[in-house]
Amino acid sequence: MKFLLVFSLMSSIFVPDVPQQTTEAEIQLMVHNIRSAKGKILVGVYDKAESFTDDPQYSLEFSKENFRDGMVTCRFSLPIGTYAFSLLDDENEDYEMNYNLFGIPKEGYGFSKDAKVKLLSPPAFDDCKLQLSLGMNALKVRARYF
Repeated sequence: MKFLLVFSLMSSIFVPDVPQQTTEAEIQLMVHNIRSAKGKILVGVYDKAESFTDDPQYSLEFSKENFRDGMVTCRFSLPIGTYAFSLLDDENEDYEMNYNLFGIPKEGYGFSKDAKVKLLSPPAFDDCKLQLSLGMNALKVRARYF
């Protein structure tokens, strides 16, 4: 009995580590056309059309410490899947889009696949969605300002 116990303990010690198979996609989101180093970049990640722009599955926040020549690079990981992204150049760090008296955004915004707004409404989820795959996924989004 003691032999069995010792053997069980020893075999668990000498079992080589088997690398875990990852199901994560690495994302390098390059946001260009940023007008200043003030504030933060806020990214909303959506996996359903019904919640697009209203209820993100993930809300991410990035400093602009790597701001250079109008570009900020954001790096993060997500489970492999289909997503759409929205971003806000939150210059005053109040965590919301600010508008002027006419309802026009005062801060920069953008969407995956560089989808454009239509008559002051966000693009459709299908216009922004993309499939993230295993490994590095490089995405580029242009911040737009009025």
